[in-house]
Amino acid sequence: MWANSMQLTELTRLLAESDFGAVVIDDFLPEDDFAEIRQHLINHWGWRYKNWTNGYLHNYHLDTGALDRTAERLSGPLSEAAGRPISRQAQWAILAHRDAGLKPHADNGSFVVNFWLTPDEYNLVPGSGGVVFYDVRRPEAIMSPEFQVTPQSDRYVSERTSGRKLEIPYRCNRATVFDATVFHASAPISFADEGAYSKRLNVSMVFDDPALFDMRRERGLAEYAAGDAQ
Repeated sequence: MWANSMQLTELTRLLAESDFGAVVIDDFLPEDDFAEIRQHLINHWGWRYKNWTNGYLHNYHLDTGALDRTAERLSGPLSEAAGRPISRQAQWAILAHRDAGLKPHADNGSFVVNFWLTPDEYNLVPGSGGVVFYDVRRPEAIMSPEFQVTPQSDRYVSERTSGRKLEIPYRCNRATVFDATVFHASAPISFADEGAYSKRLNVSMVFDDPALFDMRRERGLAEYAAGDAQ
């Protein structure tokens, strides 16, 4: 399950060997790319349009060359793991202003690559603050409100789990590559409160076949609309 940045060619094997469909890659980004992405996000205008009292801040306006290079580096190995050509379909960053976890959920995609960008010195509880994977998966081709960050997703997992889970602790410049159908959650965190630069910052990239990605998204939107109409 554990790899380093030089072992991307082994992703297919490592993902297949993992009971939770997850591989951890330490020292994920080259030093220059790490610095470029972190600086770009910490100072990004997108955060200024979010309400800091609402908890986690999402930013979908990511446009730095280092992220493009990272996606290109991953597309080949992840296509091999998927058994078909896949590419980056979505990406976002989260700045965890509020020290809380995130409910279990599954993502729309074939694989997700999540990596952390805040130096370890700001994590007040070393060994915690990472991601938790559960022994539950969503159906392959379906994206539904049941699988999003909602009370329904929490219930979906609790009704199907056998109690097994895998927790990956936080570490700066650590990436987790995982099967997007696997339910996962952000663990509770405790980071220093010294400003945006001290809060937990992560980037997630979704890789998928474009047609499948759009199909799941449209189906999920239709199901949300149907629920609102009832």
